[in-house]
Amino acid sequence: KKGRKVAESAPGTYTAELHDPAKAVRTLAALEEKMYAAARNLEFEEAARLRDEIARLRAAAFIS
Repeated sequence: KKGRKVAESAPGTYTAELHDPAKAVRTLAALEEKMYAAARNLEFEEAARLRDEIARLRAAAFIS
């Protein structure tokens, strides 16, 4: 599945993309799509992990 690449990514994989606001927005949107797809597929643990990664990225991108 496409979503598996994100699922297997370690936390912090996307941190480098935060230096470019446009990339950060695209990355967050892609992660949100994958999160919703995981939830639709009843993969709730994966959806929760993605939710947490999105929250971490948002905090890092827009607070720092």
